[in-house]
Amino acid sequence: TVTIFGSYFLPGFRFRRALEKASARGVRIRIILAGKSDIPIFLNSSYYLYSWLQKHQIEVYEWQPSVLHAKLALVDDIWMTVGSFNLNQLSAYGSIELNIDVKDEEFVSQVRKEIEILIKNGCTYIDPARPRGFFIRCREFVAYYLGRTLIHLITFFPGLMGKRKKMID
Repeated sequence: TVTIFGSYFLPGFRFRRALEKASARGVRIRIILAGKSDIPIFLNSSYYLYSWLQKHQIEVYEWQPSVLHAKLALVDDIWMTVGSFNLNQLSAYGSIELNIDVKDEEFVSQVRKEIEILIKNGCTYIDPARPRGFFIRCREFVAYYLGRTLIHLITFFPGLMGKRKKMID
């Protein structure tokens, strides 16, 4: 089993492919995402991925009580990671992020039990059959590609500015 809490969930194609392959092998994957966000474009960007996730038998939940800033993953009651790393390109290449990996079955099992309570009491399961109109799907599509483009620009813009400043000096 794999359980992922992610606040700004815009994974790259390699990570999505890894999720797809794991699901095809029979791994139960649950992804808990923001039901509310402080950055609406990223919320709509995540919505775009729901259909793809659910097509690959990946369960999608939304955290409802508050804005979600959790970054946590649990695997098989054996391993977990928690920290500041978002599943997007900015965290991978443009920000200073830190996660702690824990490989302690007793500890990870206890965390999973707490996570199960959070999912049960604070999350809404997203039904794959939920109706979504054409214009809503278009808005999500545009938000996804705009969000990924913005993250690419934010990630690599500081490097470009550094080169420009050196050229001016």
